[in-house]
Amino acid sequence: MLSIGAVLANYQSHLPSNWKGLRSLFPPGYTGSISLLVYYVIFFYRQLSTQGFGENAQGQTFTGPSCWGHFWFGADGQGRWFFAWIYGDSDRRSDPRQGGFVFKFSPDSHGRGYVDTSRPPFSTLSCNAGNDPVISLNWPQVLSGGGRMSFQAPPADLNFSDVWTAEGFASFAALAGGHVPAEGVPSGSSLFPFPKTVPANALEPPAASLFSGTQDADGGADGGPSFFHFRSRKRSGQYLGSVKRGFDHHLKGSAASGTVTTRTSSGMSTETET
Repeated sequence: MLSIGAVLANYQSHLPSNWKGLRSLFPPGYTGSISLLVYYVIFFYRQLSTQGFGENAQGQTFTGPSCWGHFWFGADGQGRWFFAWIYGDSDRRSDPRQGGFVFKFSPDSHGRGYVDTSRPPFSTLSCNAGNDPVISLNWPQVLSGGGRMSFQAPPADLNFSDVWTAEGFASFAALAGGHVPAEGVPSGSSLFPFPKTVPANALEPPAASLFSGTQDADGGADGGPSFFHFRSRKRSGQYLGSVKRGFDHHLKGSAASGTVTTRTSSGMSTETET
């Protein structure tokens, strides 16, 4: 049974200081159910890997994870959002990499999200945050609708439009905000700390290396983008989000966790909800 009281107890740092009654937490003119209050705060965590091509001593070409990254995202009904990521070492450590996210819902024709193009070096936490009225004025639809995280790496074109065109948006309006320093807590944000479901080693992405060798005609040693679809789920009295078990969903599909992993000849690894 949904407990609004339990939900509110965990949302204290996210509620307006002068809120009066549950209806005051919803956007002006909202006429839907107050049960969507369980989406007032969302949090998603995921480990993603880019897929690449390598060659062993016998000259055999193979595919595998060429770089691992950890990504997490949070947002609340006041319009505040936070996106951070860190990736590990690989055999092409000097290659630039970038990450981003986009919501599946938009009040207009523009995709809404953020792409971090600062391209930090490996093992460097990159934090981004802001506050946008598009979220606060539409949070029941935006925060309950889910979205997509993306990890991009060469030799594929680091075209950040891939983040939103993959969700069917022809244009993009970045959320208000930008790069921010980490706040001294593991997640990088005291407002959006890691919930208990996030592994303790979330800031330690493993190194991944592929044998150096001949580049395959349809891929390269660092392979292309990796995506994760996130979908909000109702959870009473705790942070929300599809935080999934295990770190190996890019190595094999897991029907039990509701994901199927597919790979294309271009080296893209895509996860979709089933």
